[in-house]
Amino acid sequence: MDYECYTSDRLFRILGCGALLLVKSFPDMSVLGLRHGENCLAWETPEEAVTLAKDALANHDTLDGIAQAGAKLAREHHTWQVRMHELAAYVDAVRRTR
Repeated sequence: MDYECYTSDRLFRILGCGALLLVKSFPDMSVLGLRHGENCLAWETPEEAVTLAKDALANHDTLDGIAQAGAKLAREHHTWQVRMHELAAYVDAVRRTR
């Protein structure tokens, strides 16, 4: 398993509840719609994560917009209904190969 690219539903739950998401950057984050400074805060090093967390605590009101944008992203693009449509496409593809 490539842990650098692993995403669990916890990431989407954080977004969905409207909390500010601090996430270690990973390849193809943008495929999920994640954009640093727009709907999450992404970090490369532990030191950068600490700095971002301290800034988030000091500027809670300012960063609330980023958290709300993350919640909107989850609501519009990362629901179970969206996932079921994606899964149905995979199932159909497998059926066609049989």
